[in-house]
Amino acid sequence: MFISPFLALSLAIAMMPLCIRLARRYALFDTPDAMRKMHEGDVPFTGGYGIILAFVIAVITTALLHGGEVFLTGKERYDAMYPYIAEATVIIVVLGVMDDLRELSYSQKFFFQFFAASLMVLGAIKAQMFPQVFSMETSGVLISSLAMVVSLLWMVGTTNAINMIDGMDGLAGGTSLISALALAVVALLWGNTALAVGLFTLGGAILGFLLFNVPPARVFMGDGGSMFIGFILSLSGWLLVDSGPSTLTSLTVPIIILGLPVSDTLLAFFRRIMLGKNPFSADLFHIHHMLRTKRGFSTKSTVLLLALLAAVYGAAGVLVAVTPGFVGWISIGVLLTFKLIFLRWLGYGDILRSRGSVPRPVNVLPLNGNGVHLNGTNGHNGLNGHGSITKGKQSRYTP
Repeated sequence: MFISPFLALSLAIAMMPLCIRLARRYALFDTPDAMRKMHEGDVPFTGGYGIILAFVIAVITTALLHGGEVFLTGKERYDAMYPYIAEATVIIVVLGVMDDLRELSYSQKFFFQFFAASLMVLGAIKAQMFPQVFSMETSGVLISSLAMVVSLLWMVGTTNAINMIDGMDGLAGGTSLISALALAVVALLWGNTALAVGLFTLGGAILGFLLFNVPPARVFMGDGGSMFIGFILSLSGWLLVDSGPSTLTSLTVPIIILGLPVSDTLLAFFRRIMLGKNPFSADLFHIHHMLRTKRGFSTKSTVLLLALLAAVYGAAGVLVAVTPGFVGWISIGVLLTFKLIFLRWLGYGDILRSRGSVPRPVNVLPLNGNGVHLNGTNGHNGLNGHGSITKGKQSRYTP
């Protein structure tokens, strides 16, 4: 069972230097600018390809060694779902690579993301594995339609959530690793062995990438990596709900575990609407931005704090998964209270009152396109400039 994660880890470590060489060969770099891309110098964005290959090779190798039984054990048997999972994942991977090379619009990305998510819903219905917490077989047309819409929004939203939190060296990778491990632990506790093996394998691939992504990053995961990781996490959380002991617990545990990227995405969406902006536009008011610009945290401190916060969400999700219902309600209440206090401390109320204007502390200086402070001094603040659905890149394939 645990061969797959260690194999994925070893493969990812071996592939990252190859991904860096690929970037240098074909000029696949994320280039800094004077506004949002504030990392120092050109950094390869090909690390996600190593994560994907390490995960896929590890899963296939494990399946061959065990005759596929390792992915066909436990409460749930996903054999009828695997063709749909493979097709949807290929769509997401191709979409991510195209966005890395061509910088697609958010409407183009959403179209194919919803298409991939629709394949999963269709496959689950045909395989009779649509989460039973929605009671589709006994519900009317309205409830069944609502269940499908919620499922689509969850998968697409979480897929983009990992992309949007990818704003500092090590942040998206660290957050994703913690979430994957927490979901895997819950899957094991709930008897869903197949899902647990897949999530531990994903965790191994991400850990191998993180060794090359900690500040100062030698490689970024790019949209190819962030979309893939986000889709696998969203799909895993969606499939996990049928394994839980009760409807409330089943629905809330994946949301809690993925609470940091999901809440940051929802906050960005509603913040932009309240400020009268396009909800899919980019801004510098994500949680990691606010810790830097409003509270003056260093890059390393910001990443460590948010990794700790992700760990708290993960631990809370595991706690809710194994405790009686009333403990879960208390845990959720404590998390929501803490979240509101944290957001107020970050200054989001000030942002709304000032219509999107926030002062920059004196120790955080903007960088120019060469990774140099605009006042002429050298510096590096570790932001990789992802943090949103759209971003530009420097590639010889870009028209």
